[in-house]
Amino acid sequence: MNIVNWNNETKQGAINFRASCYSVWDASKGFPIWRSGSTENLTSFQANILYHELGIRTWFCLAESNELKNCQLSLLPQIEKVFCSLSDKHPHLEIPLVNDYVNLYWHYLTECSNKIFNLFTQIASLKDHEKILISCYAGKDRTGLICALITGLLISDKQLIIDDYCESSIFLLKQIDYFQTNWEKRKITKMDYSQRFKYLNDIICLLLDKIEMKYGNIYSYLISIGINEQTLNNVRLHFKPYIKNQYLINDN
Repeated sequence: MNIVNWNNETKQGAINFRASCYSVWDASKGFPIWRSGSTENLTSFQANILYHELGIRTWFCLAESNELKNCQLSLLPQIEKVFCSLSDKHPHLEIPLVNDYVNLYWHYLTECSNKIFNLFTQIASLKDHEKILISCYAGKDRTGLICALITGLLISDKQLIIDDYCESSIFLLKQIDYFQTNWEKRKITKMDYSQRFKYLNDIICLLLDKIEMKYGNIYSYLISIGINEQTLNNVRLHFKPYIKNQYLINDN
């Protein structure tokens, strides 16, 4: 949806906006999971596209309150807002490395597991055919992790999870000027800042390997944090009608 994505010239639109794991879904039925970074610069016209054309009914916002600014999406009464911030207590490194991101995501998985529990419980209670938007600040870290967990619950093809996470690099490198105040505040260059949008394949592969070593798979991780089988089954059933037959998962 180019019309919704951030435009460097007009300074309007959402950062890193796209359907999550779009190749998994039957496009004739629409995409049930959308993902993005900041939505603060959506116009009212663009916000209405999310509701009327894309069918988004619930917005799961993973950002913290100090990251949220006035946004047309938050003013749209038809879209339900679920604020489920994943707390980032790790130090903000000027130029984080691959392992720094893996450690950050592991922090989310272990120290913010109650938030992940609540989020999956909310998803399990969605109305039939209800489509969702998941967002944070850049749409790469918190959103990327949650989308990986959802996709890992729905399908068994690990490469599709990797590809979906890595696609953020394409969008964010094109939209990097949105983050100018960030690199200026850190007193680093634009090129230095762009490093955080690279090496994404290494990050997600290391994280998925770590999950497998500790828990066996994503399903078992979700069970370990207290989400029961019925809740996970309800999440699967909600998205199952949209999944192409070749990607359907039949067991745990």
